[in-house]
Amino acid sequence: MDRRIGSRKFADLLDRFEICQEGEYDLVSVAGAAKDILSDQEGEQEYLFKQIARSVKLHGTTRIFLFFHQECGAYGITDHSLEEMKQEQDIAEIIGKIKSRFPDLTVYGYIMTGLNDPELDLKPTTPLNIGKKSLI
Repeated sequence: MDRRIGSRKFADLLDRFEICQEGEYDLVSVAGAAKDILSDQEGEQEYLFKQIARSVKLHGTTRIFLFFHQECGAYGITDHSLEEMKQEQDIAEIIGKIKSRFPDLTVYGYIMTGLNDPELDLKPTTPLNIGKKSLI
């Protein structure tokens, strides 16, 4: 959802890290999605859970990749290490929420870095185990 990432840079990143090829995934990009899944307001959570359910039903999705990024305005934390620590905590909590609703899905978390560099980089927050049918 951040213009610094761009669809071409993002597709190149997925390819470089051998996550998946362009066109092999459903992309759901929502500003502040992490905050919505962690929200106490059910409506905010339900929109994203509907997207997951549709992808599973219509495309047989078996994996979800959560991508966070440095310098995220939704977090508003200027210290990179504090922001990363908070994002890692949120990723773990979001994975738990997704797994409780969709126990058969495998969920991975990443933090994108280098948004202002020519090439993005990824910091995995979960172990990587690549397979088919992904929701990103």
